[in-house]
Amino acid sequence: PAPIDKILGKFVRQVSNVQMRVEGLDAKPAELPNLPAGQIVSNFFKIELQNVQPSDIQTAYMTFYVEKSWIAANQIHKWSIQLLRYDEGLKQWVPFGTKRVSETQDLIYYSVALPGFSTFAITGSKDLAVISVLLSDLSITPSKSLPNQPVTIQAKLTNASTEATVSTVNLWLNDEIEA
Repeated sequence: PAPIDKILGKFVRQVSNVQMRVEGLDAKPAELPNLPAGQIVSNFFKIELQNVQPSDIQTAYMTFYVEKSWIAANQIHKWSIQLLRYDEGLKQWVPFGTKRVSETQDLIYYSVALPGFSTFAITGSKDLAVISVLLSDLSITPSKSLPNQPVTIQAKLTNASTEATVSTVNLWLNDEIEA
């Protein structure tokens, strides 16, 4: 259903009869906490998988869209669009940065990597989000991976905000494998 364009998943083992239930929600479920200040909601929805365990999912990826008319009506900065996932373990909304991938005359499409499924909110704000985590001292050893050999990735993450924060950091590697 709108605003989801597609959801892709990769599993750690062979699975069968997997069912995905996507439910559009009219509002934030009452039992969930409020969203962060300044976030304007485009959509709420819930995604559940059946006949599979969360530990069976290696990775998931979603593409969704936001209507340009909603962006204009709410004076949303098109680079402020993010996906918030309710994390049941932490009991809070966790933001996921999105990547703008395309647009049509009426819609802007965004993609996002997901750690799992839950209740989600697509939000935007009038201003760009404040950077809350700084990444520095990134090192990847070895610089080119060999088949069946581990790669060590190290980085320093610093909370740049004035409050405790939960943030996600996506690492996209352009992997070159030597023959």
